Amino acid sequence: MEKYKVIKELGHGCFGCTYKILNKENNQIYAMKKIPKQNKRDILESMKNEAKLLSKVNNEHIVKYYESFYSRNSFNIVMEFCDGIDLEKYIEKHKRDHTKIEKEEIYSFILDICEGLKEIHSKNIIHKDIKPDNLFLTYNGKIKIGDFGISRQLYNS
Repeated sequence: MEKYKVIKELGHGCFGCTYKILNKENNQIYAMKKIPKQNKRDILESMKNEAKLLSKVNNEHIVKYYESFYSRNSFNIVMEFCDGIDLEKYIEKHKRDHTKIEKEEIYSFILDICEGLKEIHSKNIIHKDIKPDNLFLTYNGKIKIGDFGISRQLYNS
């Protein structure tokens, strides 16, 4: 944990929090999901499973995995920081502003999601929780699939 500095909280769920962090060794920005050790054993196992599955995938449409480790109070997963917002917030912003999302942009999002799913399915991984708040936008307008917490790997196709 010494090599990382927390910049800010990005969000929290039932089982832990996600932070924007700085790696002090290489001066790069990442996201870190921290799951407190006092969570139930099956929750920690689910997060270790997420790290294991993410480590098997390297695709521009999947949030990139860097490392996972235990610290004194938590299990931590270090991932790529997506510099935009999640698709849920993007949709809500358009609703609030009474603006439409252009058809071409929607097609681009669908293509990105399908490319990401094609990659994970080729490795027999099933995401099981594709929804707008698990799809992350980058500033260049690409979608990345994240949050593999309840994903599973199939061993028989």
